Amino acid sequence: MKKKIATALLLGTMTLSLVGCGHKTSYKPLDDTDDTTYSIAILSNGEDKLMEQGFIDALNDTFGEEHVNLSKTTIVSSDKSKSVQKLLNKGAQLLFTEDSRGLGAARNTTDETPIVSCGIINYPSELGTPYTDEEARTTGTNVTGISALPPISNQLSEMIEADPDMDAVGILYSPEDVDSVYQNRLLENYLNQAGIQWREYILPTDHFKDIRKNQNSARMRAIQASDDIDPLNPQVSSNWNGGKTNSLLSHAKLTRKVAKENRSLAVASDTRIIRKACKECSTLYLACGSRLNTKVNAITAIARKTRVATFGGDAVSGAHTLTTLYQDPYDSGYRAGEMAYRILINGDDPSDMSIGLPDSSVFTKLYNASMAKALHRTFPKSFTEYKKYLSDYQPGSLTNRVGKATEEE
Repeated sequence: MKKKIATALLLGTMTLSLVGCGHKTSYKPLDDTDDTTYSIAILSNGEDKLMEQGFIDALNDTFGEEHVNLSKTTIVSSDKSKSVQKLLNKGAQLLFTEDSRGLGAARNTTDETPIVSCGIINYPSELGTPYTDEEARTTGTNVTGISALPPISNQLSEMIEADPDMDAVGILYSPEDVDSVYQNRLLENYLNQAGIQWREYILPTDHFKDIRKNQNSARMRAIQASDDIDPLNPQVSSNWNGGKTNSLLSHAKLTRKVAKENRSLAVASDTRIIRKACKECSTLYLACGSRLNTKVNAITAIARKTRVATFGGDAVSGAHTLTTLYQDPYDSGYRAGEMAYRILINGDDPSDMSIGLPDSSVFTKLYNASMAKALHRTFPKSFTEYKKYLSDYQPGSLTNRVGKATEEE
């Protein structure tokens, strides 16, 4: 099994290494004698200030501050498209969006003005169309950007470090959360390579409970069609043997047992579902941006009592789980700013620009000291305590800024 784990993690590391390879664009600020200014609009969500700061710093580093005319609006639920149209009427040549709300508003308003986006896990799902070139990750539209998808293989590596004897992973999710479902599938592929058991557990949100009341609704049909495997039917790995309970049942009997349990858990309370997951699994997983982040306290409270490790896919859940892999949002914003330069100065076409993947070098392994103490876990120097790291960390300190590092032609 250890050999399988090593192989899977090596493949993941190679994949991530390739992300940072390839031709680098040379960014040369405009000459002081050039009085051209470029009108760029920020569609802010009012929350991701570090991402926004990274974007602005990249514009200043690449264009030169005097060559950028910035405008900004905060996207709210009402009149989203009207806010974008006002920016376009003022001459905005490029739109920067920070999440799906901003991207949705921008796309509903224009199909011509370039859009550079951040905060999106899965662009094909968000745009409603597959990549025009899957390998190149091009959208074929006026949209490009930086993916918020964390490196799943690195997540698994960290989970194994936190729980070296990990024998089964419990994956908690709500079927309406297509981003979580997408990440779950990626993690499951790595777990399969590593020979580690896994089982999915539906922990429905209140919104999903309302949706589920009408099984024939358009929204329910959309959820069922959102994945190759029906997310309404919790999956288990082919090597599932009851998790850490080590069931002695035959595969056929175990399959029937799991199906019966799934039907029972479909109407169970959150507490019962979480306890079931903790009984069968040594580690629980919450995807990045999960809608279950509102339930993370309940999840980690039960996991703490039962000595089960927990992994949070982002900084929100990571404040409570045993471990998380932290990404500096500043870096995503900065890389988006570099894309803006390529579009407006170099003339690159957003439809042909690859969606940028996360750079593994700007992710940091964090652990929660209070949870570690309760679970009697210790961590090597490659990990940093969550609260201490965020209190000391300088945003952008891991980012290679233009003019502050040697650029390769």
